Amino acid sequence: VFRIGRNAIGLQCHMELTGNNLGRWIQEDLDYVVSAIGQNGPDKLRQDSERFGASIKQQGGRLIRNILQELSLSTRKN
Repeated sequence: VFRIGRNAIGLQCHMELTGNNLGRWIQEDLDYVVSAIGQNGPDKLRQDSERFGASIKQQGGRLIRNILQELSLSTRKN
């Protein structure tokens, strides 16, 4: 997350990522995954997705709501 001045906020992440999408991403970028986190990288990503996926989705939704609320309040002040 980053902010530039008062009017620009950037966010780079994929809280919407599901198991099916993750599997496709791993398959399409297998060489990168293995080079970045090792031979067991694909399995680790799948396990982490199963373990943390629901929590990340919930927290991600909360984050987006908070950002939108803050932007709405900021806009009203100006």
